[in-house]
Amino acid sequence: MIGKLGNNLNVNANVNINDNVQLNAQHEHVDYSASFKSITSENLFEAMGGRPKPDFTAFGKVLVAKSTEFKNVVNDLNNFQTAFNELSQLPLDRLNKNQVQALKANLSDAIEHATDYQTAHQNDPKKLDRRNAMETLKSDLRTQMDFLDSLLENKGNFPEGATIGNAHAMLKSDVETGSLITNPHRDDRLQGEPQPIGSGAMNTVYLAKWIKPDNSIETSVLKPLTVALPEGANGADAATAIGIPDDHQMVAERNVATGKIAAHLGLHDMAPMGNIIIFNGQACLEMPVAPGSSPMQSINLPIPHDDPRTAQARQLETTEGGKNTLARANIFKTGVDNDGNSLFSIKEQSFLAFPFASSQPNDLTAELQEGLLNLQVIDLLTGQADRNPNNIFIKVTDTGVTVTGIDHDISFGEKTGKNETDLTPNKGFPPPHWKGLPPLMMQDTYQNLIGIDRGEYEEDLKSSGLNEKQVALAMVRFDGLIEHAQELNNKGLVVTDLKQNITDPETNQPVSVSDFLTARPHQSHVGSLSKLQQLTLDANVPLIPLN
Repeated sequence: MIGKLGNNLNVNANVNINDNVQLNAQHEHVDYSASFKSITSENLFEAMGGRPKPDFTAFGKVLVAKSTEFKNVVNDLNNFQTAFNELSQLPLDRLNKNQVQALKANLSDAIEHATDYQTAHQNDPKKLDRRNAMETLKSDLRTQMDFLDSLLENKGNFPEGATIGNAHAMLKSDVETGSLITNPHRDDRLQGEPQPIGSGAMNTVYLAKWIKPDNSIETSVLKPLTVALPEGANGADAATAIGIPDDHQMVAERNVATGKIAAHLGLHDMAPMGNIIIFNGQACLEMPVAPGSSPMQSINLPIPHDDPRTAQARQLETTEGGKNTLARANIFKTGVDNDGNSLFSIKEQSFLAFPFASSQPNDLTAELQEGLLNLQVIDLLTGQADRNPNNIFIKVTDTGVTVTGIDHDISFGEKTGKNETDLTPNKGFPPPHWKGLPPLMMQDTYQNLIGIDRGEYEEDLKSSGLNEKQVALAMVRFDGLIEHAQELNNKGLVVTDLKQNITDPETNQPVSVSDFLTARPHQSHVGSLSKLQQLTLDANVPLIPLN
């Protein structure tokens, strides 16, 4: 592994002053920053309250020089970017010490001029935030200098033929080098800018459309790879609980390892393998778009005019800060009635009307349950701790049901072995995202599991870039699941037809699969989703009809 710099944060290699974000640019450009606190030209301008003010000139003479120190910093970053761009397409083996020293000199100048800005405005309390922005920039620039040194020192650790730019992008994202990089660039042309489609526990993902040589369009999801977890990010507690350090996320490694495990089980489409690509100077995980949608969706429900919430909302909207209070309660004005009084709606969480469990077993329910049970097997092997409803995609067509797991970032922790950190699901509700050992297993999945060559499986995990402890604990889960699967088989809980009754080992009575799973909502995705869906109905929130 290279580039282990702890909590240090780096300035984005694409400062984007000459290239993508001109000082007078009117368009927005998606900024793929490898570090969530990284200050690029655009967010530096935001932190500083705007771009440097221009000089006022008359008759060819500068009469008023404004923001001199700030402009010097921007010029230094510009010089660095220009020099780096000239080198970025060259093979990494052509990088030499003199080139690195020249790049570092540009960064040193920027640090010096950032200090000049702080000194010039040290007595101005109104510019405290801007002085702090310069301090953050200086820290980032020092880390960038460390990256350049590491790039030179580790030239032999990158894939053969890697360019300076691609190697730098891999390094600053803390991506393992070698076989992990499956596609270091894309030759297809990008159609427009990638559009943000949502934020997960670790970072924001984008939808990208590519124009292929035959002019067809291919759509994929891009997830910029980060070294560190943003402060306060959703999922931070879960990541910490399973032993993922907040300064070393290894998002690429976790996702690639998940794809390899799914392939071993014959469940390739359930956790598709992604590519690691370099785009816009940023290492990204590129993945196929998951079919279908999450079973949990937001809907807007009109609040009746005689509902007490309507009267309260009408009062709040006229008070100072009232609209913010309503927004925090997910209540929004939707119009007015015939008397001119405001009408409101409330945003609620609902479920698509998937039949997760049914008293009358049918093909649709059986296929849903099969997909969710198979996904639980993958999640157990990977130590997945964030399989919430938003990270499960389901698609129903005339030919069947597709279940896909997305977002495998919070997995392969260093506290997720069978006997390390109690991962037994609690019996409370709502259930934890971790479901533990599956209560049932499909016959095909069982056969694939026990047929896996243990040595090949372990080598695949190592080749994904996981560290020694992560692999060791993954093998503990693997061995534990093998043992559990054999126990299920002995109890008649390895099944081929989910529409047939099984014998409940606790009561020794025949029971439908739906009743067996829903009686244990904390132990399976089927039981959990079914219970959550029922709670939606109990709260008088209607289900969303299937198309």
